[in-house]
Amino acid sequence: MVATVVKVSGSTYRRPGARVLITEDGVSTGLISGGCFEGELIERAKQAMQTREAVLVTFDTTSPDDLIFGLGLGCTGVAHILMEPFPATTHYLDFISNCVTERQPGVLVTIFGARDVSGVSVGSHMMVKDDGNYVENIKNAEVVSALYREGFSVLNAGETKAQTFAFENGNIDALIESIALPLPIVIFGAGPDAVPLVRFGKALGWNVTVVDRRPAFARKDRFPEANAVILSEPAQLSSHVKLDSSTAAIVMTHNFEADLNFTRELLPSPVCYIGLLGPAAKTELLLQKLSEDGFTPTEEQLARLFAPVGLDVGAETPEEIAVAIVGEIQAVRSGYSAGFLKKRTGPIHHRTN
Repeated sequence: MVATVVKVSGSTYRRPGARVLITEDGVSTGLISGGCFEGELIERAKQAMQTREAVLVTFDTTSPDDLIFGLGLGCTGVAHILMEPFPATTHYLDFISNCVTERQPGVLVTIFGARDVSGVSVGSHMMVKDDGNYVENIKNAEVVSALYREGFSVLNAGETKAQTFAFENGNIDALIESIALPLPIVIFGAGPDAVPLVRFGKALGWNVTVVDRRPAFARKDRFPEANAVILSEPAQLSSHVKLDSSTAAIVMTHNFEADLNFTRELLPSPVCYIGLLGPAAKTELLLQKLSEDGFTPTEEQLARLFAPVGLDVGAETPEEIAVAIVGEIQAVRSGYSAGFLKKRTGPIHHRTN
């Protein structure tokens, strides 16, 4: 059984698109509530497994005393969760897996509500690829056309949302989900302090590559959790590493000349983030040296340079510094300022309805 958050309102732990896998013996993988109502969800899953049909369940914790389910969650939101049995989920789980492993954008459309629309049922899906091709199991051409148009729009925007579609005889509710691809991060420098950074990056589900110009350091056995460990000089970087607009790069070689040369290659590249380890004085000297060599970075390039790298959290140890770095990368990719949540005036999450 796969349980997917398809729509939320108010304060909830996870947003639409979050999933948990539940086996017949009640073992679950993943979290959609931080553990708050997973127990209740497992019981609902066991019931749904008997019918072998997709079913929408709702957890409403907006009651002041939160005794509706006897859970005492302490949240004030509503989560709508679609529960789908195997093997009906196999085709779209394979689609998600292929998008992730091949790093190809895609959109999954999941119908979780259907009222008086022929040929449409709860648990129907459409999968839209970045080349415009799609696969669906919906027996209604008008619905297919409407979902495809919106799905392709979401594919280009890279967002996820729940939406109601109105037709002549009724309407449907659908989750239109842009498949989140693992963030590629490239760490330049295979020193001991790169080890916790690799570990934390992998814990976040990121695709982690380590690059070093020294054969004794650029070894897979030193970074078993990394997706790739590459031996490369800065001048040959483009031949070994893909640097696109979704990539975050961290320069931490502990060698000024190496930092200078890697940064020289990274600044003109389209990477979205360049973190440079070391004090501000080092960055000033590095930029001065680049200018003397005839390369003056543009304002746009400097806006992507984060130096000194990391959030200002008083980090000292390699592990603390790694936390500061991954926190800054997460903030940049999410478009957040990385301040204290207690000082945030709006909701914690971007609203998705």
